[in-house]
Amino acid sequence: MVEVKIIKQRENKVTFFEMKNQDLTVRTTNLGCHVLSIFTRDREGKVEDVILGLQDVEDCRRDGSYMGAVVGRVANRIGNARFTLNGKEYQLAANNGPNHLHGGVEGFNQKLFDYKIMEDGIVFTYLSKDMEEGYPGNLLLTVTYRLVGNQFIIRYEAESDQDTLANMTNHMYFNLTGGKEKIYHHKLYMAADQIACVDENCLVDGTFLSVTNTPFDFRTFHEVGERIHDEHEQLKLAGGYDHSFMVNKQSNQAVLYEPKSGRKLTISTTLPAIQVYTANFLEGGMPGKHGKPYENRDGIALETQYLPDSIHVEKEPKVILRKGQKYEAVTTYRFEVEGNGGAMLKEIEKLVQYGLDKKLIQPEDKIYMINQYLDLFGLDEYEPQDITGEEICLSDILEHLTDFAYERQLIESNDIVSRDLFDTKLMGVMVERPSRVIDTFQKLYSINPEAATDYFYRFSQDTNYIRRDRIKKDMKWQVSSEYGDIDITINLSKPEKDPKAIAAAKNAKQSAYPKCQLCVENEGYAGRMNHPARENHRIIPMDINGGKWGFQYSPYVYYQEHCIVLNGEHTPMKIERATFEKLFDFVDQFPHYFLGSNADLPIVGGSILSHDHFQGGHYTFAMEKAKVEKTFTIPGYEEVEAGILHWPLSVIRIRCKDRKKLINLADHILNVWRGYTDEEAYIFAQTDGEPHNTITPIARKKGEYYELDLALRNNITTKECPLGLYHPHKEYHHIKKENIGLIEVMGLAVLPSRLKAEMELLAECLVEKKSLMKYEMIQKHIPWAEQCLQKYDDINETNVMLILKEEIGQVFVKVLEDAGVYKCTKEGREAFDRFLSTL
Repeated sequence: MVEVKIIKQRENKVTFFEMKNQDLTVRTTNLGCHVLSIFTRDREGKVEDVILGLQDVEDCRRDGSYMGAVVGRVANRIGNARFTLNGKEYQLAANNGPNHLHGGVEGFNQKLFDYKIMEDGIVFTYLSKDMEEGYPGNLLLTVTYRLVGNQFIIRYEAESDQDTLANMTNHMYFNLTGGKEKIYHHKLYMAADQIACVDENCLVDGTFLSVTNTPFDFRTFHEVGERIHDEHEQLKLAGGYDHSFMVNKQSNQAVLYEPKSGRKLTISTTLPAIQVYTANFLEGGMPGKHGKPYENRDGIALETQYLPDSIHVEKEPKVILRKGQKYEAVTTYRFEVEGNGGAMLKEIEKLVQYGLDKKLIQPEDKIYMINQYLDLFGLDEYEPQDITGEEICLSDILEHLTDFAYERQLIESNDIVSRDLFDTKLMGVMVERPSRVIDTFQKLYSINPEAATDYFYRFSQDTNYIRRDRIKKDMKWQVSSEYGDIDITINLSKPEKDPKAIAAAKNAKQSAYPKCQLCVENEGYAGRMNHPARENHRIIPMDINGGKWGFQYSPYVYYQEHCIVLNGEHTPMKIERATFEKLFDFVDQFPHYFLGSNADLPIVGGSILSHDHFQGGHYTFAMEKAKVEKTFTIPGYEEVEAGILHWPLSVIRIRCKDRKKLINLADHILNVWRGYTDEEAYIFAQTDGEPHNTITPIARKKGEYYELDLALRNNITTKECPLGLYHPHKEYHHIKKENIGLIEVMGLAVLPSRLKAEMELLAECLVEKKSLMKYEMIQKHIPWAEQCLQKYDDINETNVMLILKEEIGQVFVKVLEDAGVYKCTKEGREAFDRFLSTL
């Protein structure tokens, strides 16, 4: 968990921030995006600041050493402070002898950035205007600082309305002793076979030097001070190390290690070079954090970047950013402690203690469980760890242990899929065998069905099958409508795969086992890159209408106790008489739950039609509370109450104390609807042999009464609506384009995760009167945003998110109305009556 907060704000809008998690504390400011401090532990657990940094605005303003700042537009030097682009010469400020350095007299390190706080970091933005410091084009720069476990991640993104140059970096100076000593005894590794040579002004001269048999060979660890005073021309020209190392790996290109503290910094970057600078020109001009000014060799900078002076020395300069292209670069700083086996043992102890606290294991299991984890991590020895007073947070424990697994090469990649596969394995070690879980469930069920489901729901959370830490990220709110209070959720609990994970999944061996993610064979399955791990997953077997079924919870729990009831056989979904029998068989066994089914046709069905299943839970949706606007009686079924709901979809509600009579009527309605055509209402039972009519049923028990809602569905397409006439129409696709399944039918919108970032950018543009056309991500929202501007006289920072949530909710109401085969209009109700008359 990351805590991000403002710790100080000055009247001139200079703001100071702190980002903190269990591993790192990073302090920064929006003035030049200066990183002011990074606090991390040594092998004894002592927390110290490991960068040279500044302490206040005045220091940042007069800093000539760029300490912790973002520098640019172009980091490092540009020869003779000029360059030619597209046949035109541009003159820049000469602020380093004859050359231009780090963006000029007032580069990005002196600019005040706008900011937006995220859950795990901060997004800084700055618009560098055309000809600022001599550079062409209006360049929009975004710098994102994030904490992910023991990693501090910087992402740079930029776009320009003209061809220009871009090469940003961060100029942190590291000292892993906490500033107590100079950096001579730090050990450095660089994955680089050559460096770019420099002249007397430290400008690259276009030649490269092989590091073999030179003081620049850090392909194995060497102390920084070991050869820094050697009689090598390049060292003498630069006064030490101030050279670009041309890296030859895709990650872990630089490692800095300090033996006394045990601290290790590993740098991974998407950029091709790292400038190693040993603070050769720090001459006591800036106040330090320890009561003395910073001097040379007090820190070492490792600046990830493109080749310096690329515009002059490369045939195809990588620093050229073309209009319409996007500059993107990511650098990750990972802080670890060597000889930190104790830290791993402590996390194992905490994980076992978590299992004891949640009663997943018993005290007698503790030694056995510890030994299982020692074996998993390849450890031979163990000493009891003192975790008194330490927070037992499962997500943090799993994150740290998975970090250790990656460091020890137990997992090949650090992507989210690989990490999920491993942390599920960790939890699977302590989860009871299915027989024990089933036995506990059945014993509780014999006392009270609700006690059984309470146990199993809590168990599914405690085992991390339902990931509480991710679920709580989902955005949830309600909006009022004429149909009742509609639930809205933006699904953020399903992590987005990075490109490496997607590629790995694509290249993974294809397997037909399990056949799908709803098969009972998933129970205890280890998973693979293209199939989720389920070692911590358990299924309760059930007899439903004489068939073998399984009961489990959804890992994404869109609502309270969101359960799934799945067929023990991999067989397609089908809505038929037996469907209603199964639904009521379940609610008889669990009368505190509702149960429903997606429709069985594409477009109006759910995401998985290949496996027969139902969804239910312990939640009251708006549709359940909807009023009956009209009652009617169907001949032959006079004992069954029937009515039309006031609901955007076309829903018939039937109620009866006699379950069999209710099922008989439901089957009758289904069969009539399957074959029903009303050309005037544009309802066709089939076209060219393709069936269109089906039903989404939802069953519940209300005291002595059985109750069944039947939502009439039709999946016909037209030229104007190729995705479905009774599907979200095109004008609403900017909010919701996906199918309307069971959950949405009942009045809960499950909206895509993209909307969170889009809402934040929309809010900024609406408040600051920015053009949405500048941002491709939100251009689809322009007509809707214009309607919002017309509707609300005053949109400000205080109310903008409330307005966006309200309007998103109202769009979803319209989406539900699109899905209704009979609209809530005079004509729609007349057409509905025509169908009812056929019953």
